[in-house]
Amino acid sequence: MSFIDNPAVQLWLSQFSDKEKLVAETLLDKFAYVPADEFQRDLSLLANTAFPANEPIAFFIEREIPNRWYVIRKPLKKRVERARPRKQAQPKSQPRRVKRPEKMYKEILVDQGRGFRKRTTAFGAALPAVRSRTNNRQQIGSEGIVASILSKECDLNPKRYFFHPSADVIRENKIRRFVVATDFIGSGTRVTSMLSSLWFVKSVRSWFNGGLIKFSVLCYSGTQHGFKIVKQHRVSPEILKVRSCPTIFNSFSEPELTEIIDLCSSRFAEADDPLGFKETGALMAFQHSCPNNVPAIFIREKKGRRKPWRPLFPARTSVDVAFDHRRATLIEIERASLDTLRFPNIGVSPAFLKAPREKRHAIVITAALRRGHRTLDQLSTVTSWPVWEIAAALKSAQHQGFIDGNLRVTWPGLRLIKRLDMVRPLKALPVVSKGMYYPKSLRASG
Repeated sequence: MSFIDNPAVQLWLSQFSDKEKLVAETLLDKFAYVPADEFQRDLSLLANTAFPANEPIAFFIEREIPNRWYVIRKPLKKRVERARPRKQAQPKSQPRRVKRPEKMYKEILVDQGRGFRKRTTAFGAALPAVRSRTNNRQQIGSEGIVASILSKECDLNPKRYFFHPSADVIRENKIRRFVVATDFIGSGTRVTSMLSSLWFVKSVRSWFNGGLIKFSVLCYSGTQHGFKIVKQHRVSPEILKVRSCPTIFNSFSEPELTEIIDLCSSRFAEADDPLGFKETGALMAFQHSCPNNVPAIFIREKKGRRKPWRPLFPARTSVDVAFDHRRATLIEIERASLDTLRFPNIGVSPAFLKAPREKRHAIVITAALRRGHRTLDQLSTVTSWPVWEIAAALKSAQHQGFIDGNLRVTWPGLRLIKRLDMVRPLKALPVVSKGMYYPKSLRASG
C-alpha cells in the first residue's frame, strides 16, 4: 500500500474539491513518510560508518537552546589624531551586555601562578540532552527520539562514543570530534544555535583554533537552504545525512509548482508562511513527528463553520497515518522511482523484475543519470534511497559498464535502457466463435 492509499490520507483528501484533489494527489506522490524502524536503522548506520575508526566522538543532541544575557568586554576604538604623533595609551575595555545561546559548559577562572592572568576554562557537566521548554506542561520533541537512539550506540561503544560528555571526560579521553545530531534540518536556526552554544565556551574555541577538534552535523535529512545556513557557521561543520529531502521547489516542473503553491496558499491565505517555516516547502514527515517546514495544509488546523480544515498531521504528530501505514516493498520503491523518471515500462519489464537487487539498483541509477540527475542530492531525491545505497548503485553500474567514471551513461547503458523501456504488445487471445455449438454428427443409440 502506497502512502496515498492510507485511510488517513484518503480522509484528508476528501476535504478538497474534485479539481483540487488532482493537484493534492500530485503533491502527495512526492511526499516522503519515514517509519520509526527505518529512521532508527538508517540513523544508527550513518553514525557507525560516517567517521574514521577508533576516533573518539562526542554526540550532542540538537534542541532549542534558550538565550542568556552575558557580559563581554570589547576594547574601545582608538582615536586617530594626526596632530599628535606621540604614543597613545592603550584603550581600556568597556563591558557590554549581549544576548547569546546558553553556553554548553560552565566556565571558571583558574589561577596560573603569580604574575600570570587567570585562565577561563570549561568546567562540569554539559547541558542536558533533553529539556522541556516549559515546566508547567513539559513537552519533549524529536530530540527525545534522537537521544534514545544515540544513547544506545554510546552504551554499545563506550570507549569510542560519548553522549554529552563533561569537560573532564573530553580532556581525559582526548575527544577530537564534536557531532551535533538531529532528525531534520529545515531552516538551520536551531542547529546553528547549538553550534554557537559550544563555540562561545572559551575552551572549545581554543581547542578548535588549535586544530584539536572538528565539528560535524549528523541528520537524517534536510533542505538545501538549511544546509547552507549551517555551513556558514564559523566552525564550518561537515554535514552528514541519510538522504535528501524532497521539497515543492525541487520536485515539480514550473506549471505543477504554480498549481501547488496556489493550493497551499488558498487554504491559509492569511498565514505568513503557507509553505512552512521560512517558506521552505519540505515534503517529509517522520513517524515520531512532522517538521514545521512542511506546508501549512499538512499541520495547521482551521476551526469554524466556514471552510474548516483538519490537517493530516494534527499538532505535528503522525499517529493516524502510522496506525494504517504499511511499508512499501523494495520492488514498489524501485517502480515508483522509475515512474518518477518517466520510465514506467522498465518497472514492468520481465528482465528487470527477474534481475537481482544489485542489478536492479544499477538500472535505476542509470535511468536517473539518463534523465540528467547527476548530483548526489538529485539522485537521492528521485530514488528515495540513503546516500550509501546510491554510492553502491553507482559503483555497481560502473562495474557492469552502464556508466563511466564521470557518471556519463555509456553505449551499453543506453542500449539497456532503450531495450527495457520498449512498449510490449499484449499477447492476442485466441479467437472464439460466437455461434452456438451444436453437434455436426449424430450417433444412433444402441
